[in-house]
Amino acid sequence: MTEEQNPYLPAIAESESLVEQIRARSTWAAVLGALGLLVLGIVAPFAVYLGHQSLSRMRRTETGLEHRGAALTGTILGWLGSAILVISVTLELLAAFMS
Repeated sequence: MTEEQNPYLPAIAESESLVEQIRARSTWAAVLGALGLLVLGIVAPFAVYLGHQSLSRMRRTETGLEHRGAALTGTILGWLGSAILVISVTLELLAAFMS
């Protein structure tokens, strides 16, 4: 008897690593989104990028959907933090220009 390899094994291993990547990026998006909104505004655009990238991969591959909440949280907080960053930089520049 010859031992045949399971043709689905590489796909299963690959999908597990994809889910792990989606989980990690979604979690980082949420963490950076919270930091960008509360403390360090410069990281907010990175939260938007990671959140959108995670959501795009979820839609494309239909895997990792259990991490959609973290990705959405990171994206929303990232956009809010980015808006606050742009407004604060604009106000600082106007204040410097007016004085």
